Amino acid sequence: MILTLMLFSSYLEAKGYRILLAIDGQQAIDLAKAEHPDLILMVSRCQLLMGLKQLNKFASIPI
Repeated sequence: MILTLMLFSSYLEAKGYRILLAIDGQQAIDLAKAEHPDLILMVSRCQLLMGLKQLNKFASIPI
């Protein structure tokens, strides 16, 4: 999974996109609040309900 993340990030950076990476859900939420990204890609190895909980937190962040 790390290799896929590195490859995908490198590809997007080469296309001119700025990439922000978080190591856990809380850091991702903090980054989203601070940076107001246009797009959030989330890779989750946790259970479905945990992933849905994180998505609900992202949905509550004003843009």
